[in-house]
Amino acid sequence: MLKLIGSLAVGAMLLVSCTSTALLSSGSPTPSAGAASPAADLRTHLNLLMGEHVFIVAKLSSAANAGRKTQFSSYAGLLATNGSDLIDLMTRSIGDSSGRAFATAWAAGNAFAVDYVIAAATHDVAAKQATLTGEANTYTTNLAEYLISHGGMESEGAAQQAADEAGGIRAVIDDQVAGDFARAYSDLHAAYQHASSLGDAMGIAIAHQFPDRLPGDPTLASVVHRTTLDSLLQERALLTTMAAESVVGGASKEQGPAGSALGQSSSTVAGELGAIFGATVGTGAQTELGSQDSGCLAYAAATTDAQRQAVLVTLRDVSAARLAGVFQGRSAQKLDFAAQAVATVQVVEAQRSKSSDQVAQLDRSAAQLLVEVGEILTGGTATQQVD
Repeated sequence: MLKLIGSLAVGAMLLVSCTSTALLSSGSPTPSAGAASPAADLRTHLNLLMGEHVFIVAKLSSAANAGRKTQFSSYAGLLATNGSDLIDLMTRSIGDSSGRAFATAWAAGNAFAVDYVIAAATHDVAAKQATLTGEANTYTTNLAEYLISHGGMESEGAAQQAADEAGGIRAVIDDQVAGDFARAYSDLHAAYQHASSLGDAMGIAIAHQFPDRLPGDPTLASVVHRTTLDSLLQERALLTTMAAESVVGGASKEQGPAGSALGQSSSTVAGELGAIFGATVGTGAQTELGSQDSGCLAYAAATTDAQRQAVLVTLRDVSAARLAGVFQGRSAQKLDFAAQAVATVQVVEAQRSKSSDQVAQLDRSAAQLLVEVGEILTGGTATQQVD
């Protein structure tokens, strides 16, 4: 096992340093007052990309601990894509010179994250300490300087934000290695919230610095609902496939905490939907999201083709339709929960095969489909990254 994980390090670092080939394509949701503007888009994009980054590292760590070599490489590739998308967004927003400075800091952070995953999975105490020292001396320092110059933060606050960003991810990795999954999922949620909030703060600060380039008010209530719902939906989608992996992989100690985290995530999504559309929608969403959760985990647990087909039909044709029905009259556009359910099933099948190098991209695509629902419901225009 140690030899297998150790052999992944070089390939992972090569992937992390690569430039993304991701393209950008826009949807055209029905606009809501103030939710659709360049400033709002930046805030939303930064929130989503920085939150996604946390889950990618957590899934990279999970693959390393279980010795899933192909899956590890797949998520290392997605880590590179996420970084390139984030750097591209920053460069377009603040200019080439400042964008390059951010690129340098972020690439170093990704390198340290991979190094820490490898060191933790192989129980290499010396390598872990070396990574911590290097991270503190370079990544967190450079990120803090960036937050001061472009995030409008005071030096003390910026240093704490940078340290918390790196420390939150490390906590998840350590929890996973220790097999403390209740704590791992709690820390994962905290790290995701912190990263998303940091993306929010950066987006707002940059929009205020460049109002001509990024018109609009990123602090409007409609924008807050947009970023909040999109972020919660992305978290739920990525938790769904993480919980499914615990079932597919037979990780019995992880299944309970993973299922609990997923259930809590769906409840939080329903709460936000209730805040936007009223208690009736929130209550209906709570019920139907719970059904979707149960269906996805049942699909992961199914042992025959017939069982899987029966669960898929229920997810796609029955449960998804009921969930869409909760929002009847709320949107002129189709809320394609069926497509998102199918995309989630495709991730589970890739997990089951244990040899799919597309599992990470499929995982991202499934999450993006759920975020697109949020965009339609809140009138956003957040572009989605696709190959």
